[in-house]
Amino acid sequence: MRQPVPLPRKHTMIQQQAVRAALDTLLYSTAVGRHTPLEHLWLVDAYLLDPENPLDRDERQLALHTILIDLITAELACHRTALHLDATSADLFPALDHISADARTENIELIAWSWLYYRYVRVDLHVTPSLFCQYTHCDERTRRRYHAHGIRRLTERLVKQEREARRILWKHRLYAELPMPFPIRLFGRDELLAQARTLFESYVPPLIQVNGEAGIGKTAFVVALIRERIEAGGVSELIWLERPTTCIAVMDAVKSRLSPDIFTTGNPFVKGGSMVLVLDDLSLLADNLPALNQLLSGLAPITVCLIHYTPLPVSAMSVQIRLDALMLIETHALIRGWEGQWARSLNGLALSDVEIMALWESARGNPAVLLREFHALIGDN
Repeated sequence: MRQPVPLPRKHTMIQQQAVRAALDTLLYSTAVGRHTPLEHLWLVDAYLLDPENPLDRDERQLALHTILIDLITAELACHRTALHLDATSADLFPALDHISADARTENIELIAWSWLYYRYVRVDLHVTPSLFCQYTHCDERTRRRYHAHGIRRLTERLVKQEREARRILWKHRLYAELPMPFPIRLFGRDELLAQARTLFESYVPPLIQVNGEAGIGKTAFVVALIRERIEAGGVSELIWLERPTTCIAVMDAVKSRLSPDIFTTGNPFVKGGSMVLVLDDLSLLADNLPALNQLLSGLAPITVCLIHYTPLPVSAMSVQIRLDALMLIETHALIRGWEGQWARSLNGLALSDVEIMALWESARGNPAVLLREFHALIGDN
């Protein structure tokens, strides 16, 4: 059974000795207990396409082997192509000729990757160290230098790919925290988004209150804002709590997800605005302002976003963003977008400008009401 990984997770250090040990498992893959720390790389998670639920150790080892083999093979092919050499061969004797050709270039990068390839990838050819020395016309000491250089370069490539894999997978994990994990297009909120964007980029983590009537799009607005921040790499951790029951439950959720040292005053490693807590619908907390104020005072340096119908008179300094009803021109663009989205089911049906105005007046510019009446109208047709 797949077991979930607790988050946040520790990051595996990529060091040359760990890379060398992982390569050795390619030579002795049938040996028992030869698993290495590199099996827990984000690269392996990406290969398995399921970062939250890694499979058992043997499958992770196979994934790591595939990553190493593909990387070495690609690097050798890249260097041989750059030097106008033939592709590698599946047979022994052409392979030995290729090793000799690699040596004649006197290119240490190519020779190092050639050694790693024939030593760890094409183990079926049985290119021993002495055989490699014979066809590269070098002594054992020089071969060891090629080996060390190749391990160093392989480590550098792994570090680079691991950093990118971590960035992508962490971003996807943050997206999964959102109540709407897909991109959202907002209408008529550009100025408010720009205002909120500036707040998130400020040095001091802000307390933002997003207010407005039911269905006006408060949650969608905050989702769109945070997606921007995630895409820009400005969010390191996100906790989204819908209709929290008590302030104690909120603090417990925060402490279970974040390291305790982030609450240390003056922690230089905490980037303002990078950790975000969203409390969506404060109907169960609004009646106990003393407890809410105590909670907010204890959440620094986390950026907190409160979503509620009306502004709350909290003691912490906050910025209020109120979402008003959509204007007619914004409603027109919104409905035309819906028509494009559901064009296939509408069979070419499009509302007239008069019908859109009637919808806007009936819904009073409320997006949720507009959507409900839009579906009712096209259903009748």
